[in-house]
Amino acid sequence: MIKSANPVIKASAPCRVDLGGTLDIKIFHNLFKNKRVATFNIALNLRTEVTIEPYSEDKIKVSSKGFEPIEFFYDKVRYDGPLGIIFLTAKHFNIKGIHIKIDSTSPPKSGLGGSSSATVALIYGFSKLKSYNLSVYDTVLLAYKLEEKALKSLCGMQDHLAAGYGGVNLWEWNKNKIASPFIRKEIITDKNSLKNRIIAAYCGVEHNSKIINSKLIKDFSEKKYVDIWRKIADITPEFAESIEKGDIETAAALMNLETELRRKLTEKLFNNTGEKLVTAAREAECGARFTGAGGGGCLWAIGKAENISRLRKKWESILTPVDNAYMLNTEIDYTGVTARAEAGNRGSVMDRNI
Repeated sequence: MIKSANPVIKASAPCRVDLGGTLDIKIFHNLFKNKRVATFNIALNLRTEVTIEPYSEDKIKVSSKGFEPIEFFYDKVRYDGPLGIIFLTAKHFNIKGIHIKIDSTSPPKSGLGGSSSATVALIYGFSKLKSYNLSVYDTVLLAYKLEEKALKSLCGMQDHLAAGYGGVNLWEWNKNKIASPFIRKEIITDKNSLKNRIIAAYCGVEHNSKIINSKLIKDFSEKKYVDIWRKIADITPEFAESIEKGDIETAAALMNLETELRRKLTEKLFNNTGEKLVTAAREAECGARFTGAGGGGCLWAIGKAENISRLRKKWESILTPVDNAYMLNTEIDYTGVTARAEAGNRGSVMDRNI
């Protein structure tokens, strides 16, 4: 039961940009038995905040930017739809009589891992509410398992890891899984080393990662494009090593190479705006890549500070006439998931005995 009167829990977690995504889906790294397979990502200070407030007894309500509010009686909760993972998480913790408010500073369905960051934040918040005090490690693993269950398909773990731990990391997928399904390598020790060297933008068009990833998984399970995936697997740790050494020129070149390999795997990897952004990045001697699975959503770029400065102006001019398109905050988030309790005044949060 809730120990403090009328509590309100606020939790938040960052989104991410990445390179070597999709490789975190276990069918990919499990088939490369003798190869090091990893995913690189950067947690950005585009945080998803989740507020857990008391609500009508026996109900769960979820409100999220970009979606119509939904509520169910506790015993009639459904897990389909874009907010299904949120209801599944509440049900997992046997909590009812709550209103979950999700406020994301990233665009909805933008390929930045917003749904995963919301799930990680919600689990961490529930663990504080129930006095479980789950570790970040356990929070990430639970978020990953619940999301696979909600989606009823394979998904990766990199989004949850960035949301949980923050920072700039290379996540190596441990195929033996003896101690952990992943090995974390922190790439950045000097927090200013990437300052003014990365930018990101939203193209104004949502993406659908489930459709894209389903095709990638189907093709790979049929042994299609295995050589391309092998090259992508080789590029990712090289990219991370370049970042670690401060060799931004090499990192930009590797990013462009990975992007071209991805074009062979996915049709319409970029919309018209995205294509213009990629072209501008190449002309400015920067690397550019989609986030997540591509097909809309966001892009990010990396390059020398002076090149990124020029590119920012060019990207801004490309995005200005495009509806809903805009530049994003690329401050790196080194904090990861957080949660705190606040005093409330709307009654009590009801929960079932566990």
